[in-house]
Amino acid sequence: MRSVQRELALAGGTLSYHLDRMVKLGLLSVRDDGHFTRYYVAHQLGRREKDVMAVLRHAVPRRVVAHLLLHPDASHGEILPHAGVGASTLSFHLRRLLEAGVVAQRRDGRENRYLVVEPDLVASVLVRYKASFVDDVVDRFAEAWLELAPPEGGEEEPPPGERG
Repeated sequence: MRSVQRELALAGGTLSYHLDRMVKLGLLSVRDDGHFTRYYVAHQLGRREKDVMAVLRHAVPRRVVAHLLLHPDASHGEILPHAGVGASTLSFHLRRLLEAGVVAQRRDGRENRYLVVEPDLVASVLVRYKASFVDDVVDRFAEAWLELAPPEGGEEEPPPGERG
């Protein structure tokens, strides 16, 4: 709500009134996670996509998830240089990602390894809404992910020597 308020330069009460009206008319859906109230265009995102969006609105989880999408099964120590925070702060964010069901962990000897639970869903949310994440990490991830994706229409084109 605050970002919309800043963007439109509206008073908080005026914006709240209009958002409430749009929710009642079925144009927007609203989600309150206890700390933030988020508004979505009605029927545009499913429940799971909204769960992912709520987590990815924060910079550290976004960096962690982008790293894990490109480097699945990474340990805490392997993620740490890419997170931009201290070890305990990274642990906090990994716990939040685990609680949200965006990331899973597995034990490997003495360390935990992490991976994104639904990589295609999470990647598509990052790529589709990258303009709303003012973050060069997301831009770099989106470029890498799209380069790795097969061309639209299905399968990758065979190498020149194997074409029929």
